[in-house]
Amino acid sequence: MKISYKQNPLETLVELDEEEIKTLRKKIKDDEWTENEAEERLDDILRESLKALKSSHDGDCVCSPCTCFKCLAEDLLGIDTLEPFPGKHQLNHIFSVFLGENITIDQALEKLKNYEPHATWSGWEAHAERWKREASEAYEYLIKYRKKHFG
Repeated sequence: MKISYKQNPLETLVELDEEEIKTLRKKIKDDEWTENEAEERLDDILRESLKALKSSHDGDCVCSPCTCFKCLAEDLLGIDTLEPFPGKHQLNHIFSVFLGENITIDQALEKLKNYEPHATWSGWEAHAERWKREASEAYEYLIKYRKKHFG
């Protein structure tokens, strides 16, 4: 297994060799939520899992309203490229600051460091302190992530 850490921790790439792919398929087949699935459906899940391992986290782990295949595939492989998992609200801040083209980890850190909450709906101010705390925690996570993976 080859894990390539990216400046955006949500985009870490996981590449598997043929044996690891077979192991992942067996783990998918043996998992309780797929025990009654047809072989064709298992192949679909494997294909989506392999695609997800090469893409970004984009599900509940970053507060998006869907399942994250990348988290699922990593869990089945016994790895966690987000370790230690900072929390989905913190990852949502990371997800947001990396939106755009070629955002570097330093640029993302600067955005988190200077985060000022805002929204257009009534009553958002009641959440501002929590949002600031989550952005600060996301900032601390990214600092540790950068040090661990990029020196």
